[in-house]
Amino acid sequence: MQSNRPRNWFKVNWLLYNYKLNYRPSKNLTHSLNLFALDAERSALGYRSNRVGQADPMFERDLIHGDFNNFGFEYKILSKKKMFKLRNAGLLGIKFYESNNKNEQGPGSDGIDANFNFQYEDFPNYTNQSSYNYPNMNFSFFGENVFYIDEKTSITPGFRFEYIDTRSNGSYSKMLFDGANNLIFDTLIYNQDRNTRNFTIFGLGISHKKSKKIELYGNISQNYRSVTFADMSIVNPAFIISPDLEDEKGATHQTLE
Repeated sequence: MQSNRPRNWFKVNWLLYNYKLNYRPSKNLTHSLNLFALDAERSALGYRSNRVGQADPMFERDLIHGDFNNFGFEYKILSKKKMFKLRNAGLLGIKFYESNNKNEQGPGSDGIDANFNFQYEDFPNYTNQSSYNYPNMNFSFFGENVFYIDEKTSITPGFRFEYIDTRSNGSYSKMLFDGANNLIFDTLIYNQDRNTRNFTIFGLGISHKKSKKIELYGNISQNYRSVTFADMSIVNPAFIISPDLEDEKGATHQTLE
């Protein structure tokens, strides 16, 4: 794939695997298993220092290559039952996810073709050089239950426990040049970080059927957004990773008719 700049190219190979299995031993009990995996790579090649309207000096291009490998599974069990002669349904499940992603940045060629090979020997003094591994693991346990107050009204509480282990380890180059653009300092700086945490979030939904065509429902739930690999990577010695780095937390509520 080529961008609107003639020397910028993009390549992606994306293989996503998924297998689902449902087993229903009785009309009131259902088991569900979902297996998934990703084997992918992505490369971005181009000269991005100048704006599109500026002339391209035909310097070496920047090359960023990423490898993405992950796998996981999710298992759920759904049980339907009656309580006080009213229908109820409960769900419990677990999810496991593990990944080992890699990202490398360095000099590409100074040509115009789609050459996605790093050119370290030709451009050893290229300043944007880094290589990182991102191991990650996530385990969760969740559940919800639909309680029918009467034939028209139901309440659905739910919860989700999360354990997340996010890591990054790698290195980046620090180079200094004199006024004549001669290299006077060159070193490789190693960086390693790990962020483990666990928490539980909750939610609640309410539904009321006024008629066959009208249903009122509302819900409120806690949510979060995990820190990303970019949040835990340093490519400039002027930056540091905050020891107080946390996932984003919030809540949503919705009422519809």
